[in-house]
Amino acid sequence: MTTITTSAPAKVILLGEHGVNRGQTALATALEVRVRCRVAARANDHYAFRSDDRSEIVDRSELRAYKAEVDQLRRRDALDELRARTRDDFFAPARYVLAHAAER
Repeated sequence: MTTITTSAPAKVILLGEHGVNRGQTALATALEVRVRCRVAARANDHYAFRSDDRSEIVDRSELRAYKAEVDQLRRRDALDELRARTRDDFFAPARYVLAHAAER
């Protein structure tokens, strides 16, 4: 079974942290704190997310349904609903990105 492991440094924006949201320049640097990600193929149609003591397993249909829900909220520009839906959902960003990859 193929396993891919990767990591990326954290970053800190020293100046202009709010301006970057409006396309302005900022001063940023990488930190020697890293996030690591390991991806391995599974024999079934499920995806497992793990981070320290948190974990979640979803199947492909749940992943598609979640992406469709988020996409609908984004199209309607329902940002308050989107924030409420994802606020306490630790794996929301990873699940949404994986849903895009799984579609392809």
